[in-house]
Amino acid sequence: MELLDIYDDNGEKTGKIVERGTSYSNVNKGEHIGVAIIYIENSKGEFLIQKTSKEKGGHYSSTGGHINHGEEPIDTIIREVKEELGLDVNKEEITDLGYLLFDFPIRFIFYLKKDIDINDLTIQKEEVESVSFMNKDELKDIINKGLMHKAHSKILEMILDKKKDDFDTEINYLENYEFDSDYIIKKGNIPILFTAPHTMNQLKEDGTIKISEPYTKAIALYMNKHCNASCMIKLKDTGEDSNRDNRDKFKTELIRFVKENNIKIVIDLHGSKRDREFDIEFGTLNNLSTDYSTIKELEEAFTENGIKNIVYNDPFKGGAITEYLYSINDIDAIQVEINYKYRDYNNTYYLEKLIKSFENFIKQYKKYM
Repeated sequence: MELLDIYDDNGEKTGKIVERGTSYSNVNKGEHIGVAIIYIENSKGEFLIQKTSKEKGGHYSSTGGHINHGEEPIDTIIREVKEELGLDVNKEEITDLGYLLFDFPIRFIFYLKKDIDINDLTIQKEEVESVSFMNKDELKDIINKGLMHKAHSKILEMILDKKKDDFDTEINYLENYEFDSDYIIKKGNIPILFTAPHTMNQLKEDGTIKISEPYTKAIALYMNKHCNASCMIKLKDTGEDSNRDNRDKFKTELIRFVKENNIKIVIDLHGSKRDREFDIEFGTLNNLSTDYSTIKELEEAFTENGIKNIVYNDPFKGGAITEYLYSINDIDAIQVEINYKYRDYNNTYYLEKLIKSFENFIKQYKKYM
């Protein structure tokens, strides 16, 4: 006999106990059985989703189960993760997201950020047919097709919306943050540097205005904050274009910083117009400024996030920053041209994919440091 505690609308136990699977005829309005659910996300932004066995409905869901009498929701999650996935987790790893009233059960929601090797899991065949990590597009697909447990999909959509709101808030804060100096350098603890020389409108030599390249500043700051990469950002028009053939203060300081901090990779961020026939272009001085393995790792990080329209050295082969860095031995310099589609103020969906690609590249690079 499996006994369950009854909860009120505020997530508190009422003291009433019922047997699981009965008609619950003695359960009143405002009373609920308890269910605990956990959403496990890896560093790629993918969620661990299981397909339940045919006996359990054969639908997609997250991991979880009923809260037994005497258990706390967090204890249920630890037990269910062990039973269904063969995975040991502890309370300190898990974030409590509160609860949701949806139909009869009250669902206590938990979140775990953890990189897990699927091959290390031992699934409970009676409950689970298969498990896999799914990205946002794959999740939206199974949700839209009605293949996911209704309550689980509702909660997952809420989590994804919250994460999207959090990302938008942060990336726009970084983009709009004002500094007093002409440029800034923020030092990280890995040998990768992001540069952004065109974050402001610039008066060109012919009297025309070179328009700023939105979000290149925010991308560089984000990579410093979240990945511990260094960043160097030009903030004001000094009368010199730092990516043209001149030795301005920005490039002088860039060379000094690279040498003093043993930087191995410089990713020089630039923006292209929406009508360009590429999503991303890598400028490497016709493959002279970057090792082949580095550029292939970067390309793979992009394609894993669905960014596949990538070209090399056409039309931008790399500007003065790439050329200056090429003169230094043992450093990879890449000019990355980013289509406006990935830097659109009105739709940051693609920008988030772009940043996730850079994050994945850095994660892969750190394995070999």
